[in-house]
Amino acid sequence: MVMKKTEGSNGKSKIFGVSASILNIIVVIAAWALGRVYPLPVGILAAIYFSVMLGITVNKYNGIKESGGDVSGLKKERNSYIVWLVVVAAIIGFNVWSLGGLEPNSINTGTQTPSELASQGAKEAKSSITLPYVLDEVTTMTDITSEGSAIQYHYVIHDADTSNLSTATLRDSVQPGVCANTSTKQLLSAGVNMQYNYTVKETGQAISFTIASSDC
Repeated sequence: MVMKKTEGSNGKSKIFGVSASILNIIVVIAAWALGRVYPLPVGILAAIYFSVMLGITVNKYNGIKESGGDVSGLKKERNSYIVWLVVVAAIIGFNVWSLGGLEPNSINTGTQTPSELASQGAKEAKSSITLPYVLDEVTTMTDITSEGSAIQYHYVIHDADTSNLSTATLRDSVQPGVCANTSTKQLLSAGVNMQYNYTVKETGQAISFTIASSDC
């Protein structure tokens, strides 16, 4: 009887895992498609979804671990949800910046050099918020600066497993919003670049990328 119950539980677990994987794919495709039109609300909904799925996975992980079962598969699943949350946080962070008054105001780009525009844009964006600015439970914006012709955004990622996080993943999540924003496009067209710098608190891992006008 015990064996039958265990096999039944394993079967249900596998079915749940397959269903969750299919749902994850649907959510990612839908978020990618709709995020270009409604980036902020889609990002928030995606964050809620992945937070709920992370909570379910963590509960399963802890229960199986306490009973001495194999948790290797659930560990990978848990880590993947954490990575997705970091990515979604990056998307929300940019859209909070662009929609919530954190973007530089419209600037007369015809009378200033790219370096002057970057310096002015960074000062305006920084003055509009109180730093450090907490984006979510794992991502914090620590500073907005400028160097040469680039506006630099500095973030710290903390209390998260970022082993699967990459430059390409973060760049792909941020670039569409940058290229779609009117004020940002104005600065990009004037020769100002947008640089994003992420540091993982626990490991010191650094991820940095720059978006220029040619990327849009």
